[in-house]
Amino acid sequence: MKLKDALTNRRSIRRYKQREVPEKILDEIIDLARFAASGANGQQLRYIVIQSDSLVKSVFDHVAWAAYIKPLRTPVWNESAPKCFIAVTAPSAKVDSVLADAGAAIQSLMLAAHGKGLGTCWIGAFDRIKVNELLAMPNNRQVIFLVAIGYPDEYPIAEDVAEGENIKYYLDEKGRLHVPKIRAKDLVEKF
Repeated sequence: MKLKDALTNRRSIRRYKQREVPEKILDEIIDLARFAASGANGQQLRYIVIQSDSLVKSVFDHVAWAAYIKPLRTPVWNESAPKCFIAVTAPSAKVDSVLADAGAAIQSLMLAAHGKGLGTCWIGAFDRIKVNELLAMPNNRQVIFLVAIGYPDEYPIAEDVAEGENIKYYLDEKGRLHVPKIRAKDLVEKF
């Protein structure tokens, strides 16, 4: 897969086939994510792979999904929910750069997953207190983001829009998700 194709075709997935993701593939994806940029090469991020059905379900219950089109794209447990989450963790007394590190690592993780035919959804809308409790996080670490991962059962479409146009994602009459992206020419200033 060409990098340009991966960057333009990867979309957040909220409907998953009910297939387990092989552990070997998850290990490969995380191995690639670790090469992402890290401020001062601090490498503060750690990953927790959540695969057991009961723990995936518990985490799933504390996630908010697709607010613009809720409940039409809210995954349903044992029908369209992810079979795995990757929790991205950082020190509790984190420095500002750890969020940038997480962004770089998660983007790498999502592109690596896409290259393996998997879908992902980067999740920041979840009950952090409950998820930290579920994962028995030590006091010196916290879950900062979740990434849902699995085999996609939907194929969202990106579309260009001008700055100022509506950027809320939406479902068309066939139930296909459209994700408006502001055109590059509207995002750049040159001096």
